[in-house]
Amino acid sequence: MKHNHDVVLLSLPPDATMRKFLADRSVPLPAGLDWSDADTAPAAVVTAVNSWTDTAARDALLADLSRVAALSHPAGREAAYEAATLTNVAVMVQLTSKYSDLHRAFWLYVHHRGLFDQAMDLLYFDGYEPRAYRHDLGIKVMPDLGPAALDAFRVAVGDYYREKQGNGEFGVAYGMVRSSGNVLVTLHLKDLPMLRVEFVGPTLKQRVGNPEFVPAIEYCPRTGVTQSIVTGGVQYQKAFLTAFAKHILHCDHIDPQRLRPPHLDLSSLRLGFNVPEVYADGFVSARVKSITLQDVQGKMKIAASAMGRSDDESITDLLRGNPATSGLLGSDWTVTAAQVDLYYPPEPSKIRRKAVKIEVTHRGRLNLHKYDESLKQQLESYLVLAGILDEGQTLTANVVRDGQDDPIGADEDLT
Repeated sequence: MKHNHDVVLLSLPPDATMRKFLADRSVPLPAGLDWSDADTAPAAVVTAVNSWTDTAARDALLADLSRVAALSHPAGREAAYEAATLTNVAVMVQLTSKYSDLHRAFWLYVHHRGLFDQAMDLLYFDGYEPRAYRHDLGIKVMPDLGPAALDAFRVAVGDYYREKQGNGEFGVAYGMVRSSGNVLVTLHLKDLPMLRVEFVGPTLKQRVGNPEFVPAIEYCPRTGVTQSIVTGGVQYQKAFLTAFAKHILHCDHIDPQRLRPPHLDLSSLRLGFNVPEVYADGFVSARVKSITLQDVQGKMKIAASAMGRSDDESITDLLRGNPATSGLLGSDWTVTAAQVDLYYPPEPSKIRRKAVKIEVTHRGRLNLHKYDESLKQQLESYLVLAGILDEGQTLTANVVRDGQDDPIGADEDLT
């Protein structure tokens, strides 16, 4: 939902947080404003802001409200809860007492700006996480999130970007341990200058500014798996992971194979998803719902999907049974992505079956992070039996907290 400042101000209660917010910005409020009247006070605040003659100060206030609105939705709520839980239980208690996502985001912004910024970083990473690159570094150690390590990591990544693109000259690094036990590190780096034509107060000016760009990485110390958001391609990923391993994990050497995007062989899916263990575990049906194929010359890509239930037929069976498409499953075409649907029997008194979806690409992107640890391991075992994953290979950064093989105890401080 997009908020304008009127909607934001009218939706917030006229409480102590609102009074502090307005007082800190020296908003000229009408004398004798009755803050106890929840009906008239917000409208009076909106009128005061809209009639404020200090245009620059008013614009700064509106920019604050716009940033608050960016966290005022269910995903933002979860990010705020996680940021607060990690550092301050008292703040968490306060957040749960707020009556709306907007109220919660506003309170956090006014009283705990650092936690608000952490929540925004969490929201940023989780929003892009489905498109993150995954690598198994094979390193299971306690990461160093001290100021010196983070700064050295920032400098190394910034130097690489500056050499290649001319940006990344300055930056700020943040590191935090998530509630899952995973470690998130974000780098806010200075991008190349841009000439902006914009209003500064009432005056239209040309102003040179530098936007930020934000590479980020999540690392699981219990599995050694990373998920990284880095622009620029494979070489940038390699430089980013090498700097992370050297300065945050204090490992000077990584097997070069670990830095390459994993390449999975999906060719077995041409014959459907033939894993008998699926049925032994309680599923009643399994099929390849969709498949993406690319010709060996890399000039064409074709995506095909089975319509509806199609009598539980795999798309591969449908392609093979059609003379016009049967050639797509030959050696001249490579399987680059697929979706496998597994179906539980319908619950009592219901007709629809519950489906578990496995999405996989040949570049190692999987959707198994969305499932709990037990189901994730079960689905990974099916991919091993199908010849897609190697035994013990995992490309998700889920955490197993129990077990003697856990290299980090639950009571150890990752920082």
